[in-house]
Amino acid sequence: MPLETDRLKLPLPLGNETVTRESINGIFEKIDAGVATQADLDTLREAVSQMDIPDASLTQKGKVQLSDVTNSTAKDKAATPSAVKIAFDEATSAKQLGVEQKANVVAALNSIGVSASTSESWAQLVSKLTTIVRSTGNATEAQVLTSVTFSNEAGNGRIGTMPNRSAENHHMPAIDSTLWVGDRVFLRPPTGYYNGESWVTTPTPTLIPENLRRGVSTIGGVVGTLDPSNSGMVLAQYTSHRDKPVDSDRPFEFTVVEKPAGTKQLFLFPNIQSSTPPVSFWAQYNGTTIFTYVAVDKNGTMWNFMTFFGYGNQARTYLNYQYLISSIDRTIRTFSGSYPFTVANAPPNFDMEGIVKIVGRATGNTPTTNFNFESNYNYIYG
Repeated sequence: MPLETDRLKLPLPLGNETVTRESINGIFEKIDAGVATQADLDTLREAVSQMDIPDASLTQKGKVQLSDVTNSTAKDKAATPSAVKIAFDEATSAKQLGVEQKANVVAALNSIGVSASTSESWAQLVSKLTTIVRSTGNATEAQVLTSVTFSNEAGNGRIGTMPNRSAENHHMPAIDSTLWVGDRVFLRPPTGYYNGESWVTTPTPTLIPENLRRGVSTIGGVVGTLDPSNSGMVLAQYTSHRDKPVDSDRPFEFTVVEKPAGTKQLFLFPNIQSSTPPVSFWAQYNGTTIFTYVAVDKNGTMWNFMTFFGYGNQARTYLNYQYLISSIDRTIRTFSGSYPFTVANAPPNFDMEGIVKIVGRATGNTPTTNFNFESNYNYIYG
């Protein structure tokens, strides 16, 4: 099958064909018919110049005007390559900016614990952004418990540093203390959190009853037992009792002297001007008489520390005894005298710190014994 040219479709003889004059003439005639002459071009140009071509629009073909403007909204102009280049450069820059901003958004999401990647679309990233709750508040790390996370206007996932003191020690030692005398005590606790059930403490080794005046109550309900220090001297403490009937069922008792509360020692000695020789007391009795000195504390506890026996009718006994009553070593010492005497230690339950009364007590073993008694003491206490 013979080949043809692409445009004018002229036959191309094959290598085994014989070309005749007639075939060559036919080719020339086709060339002649298909080639436009100068006259043909002039005629065509004239025809085109006289044509009325409409302006192009979105609905019809037509002629358009070129423009370098890149921000126009016109729909009847065509962009030049220069305008296209400007638009391309700006689009490329915007694309790069978008890539950078996307990376920034991803980094911000990751910093607050939201998983995100630059491979995700903007729509996916925006969806994650809408789930974030904006952090507010002004709490600081020092105001939030240690290891507890919180958020504030500076960010999320912050960790507190305030110590939980109640978890450390139910009795937290104070780091400082001061006293307004006669008013109040101040304790400064270590910085941290306290749940309202903890105590802040400070050592008070001297805040004990023995160091507080008796009856004074201080912080914690400590009530003092210390009696005020008293001292003094009383001269010629005279006691006289006459014709007192006594027997075994009817003793006679009287107070000789009192040791004031808070005093450490009381010393009784005879008034040297009361008799010659000086005596601490004398007693006269009918029949058999038992006379005792008894110490009585504020609770009524009795301590018999001296006893003598009298016999006879209208007999008299003179004693020159001196007594040292001491709460320091809890003893009563008896000095001098010509009759048997006793040095006694206080019973364990006897209160030597409070008021101690020295009481004389007489009893008779006969149905009726008349008892006369006189004492004339000086005493020093302190």
